[in-house]
Amino acid sequence: KSAANPGFLGTANEYSSTEIGKLSSYNAGLLKFKEGKFQEAYDLLDKFSSKNKTLMAMKFGAMADAKSGLNKNDEALSLLDQAASASDDPYTTYYFTRKAGIVALGLKKNAEAKKYFSAIDEKYQDYDNGMSDSYIEMTKYY
Repeated sequence: KSAANPGFLGTANEYSSTEIGKLSSYNAGLLKFKEGKFQEAYDLLDKFSSKNKTLMAMKFGAMADAKSGLNKNDEALSLLDQAASASDDPYTTYYFTRKAGIVALGLKKNAEAKKYFSAIDEKYQDYDNGMSDSYIEMTKYY
């Protein structure tokens, strides 16, 4: 990158206390994740903050993905829980609640998984097309 075009990482470093610097940290974190550099991605995403609740949910979700990439799935589950509760947007909440349920199933935390899928069944049926019933059933056997 050049001085005229420092890229997301350069902008994040140079303007870290500004809104554009924080947004650049978010974008740089997503790029590092795509490169498979999960710890760097997590660290950059952690620097991002916003008053926008949906963006914060997306941040926590991306951080959870980075933790999963590092095989720290318990930490990922905690971050997905934060992502699900960070936003008032019903689809965003549904998406991260579902993802948390799937991770909980993978961790053999069936009671916790059932809690997530039951919440979807109660509150987000419009987005789910009945899939939560299948997932709830899986918690009995998986």
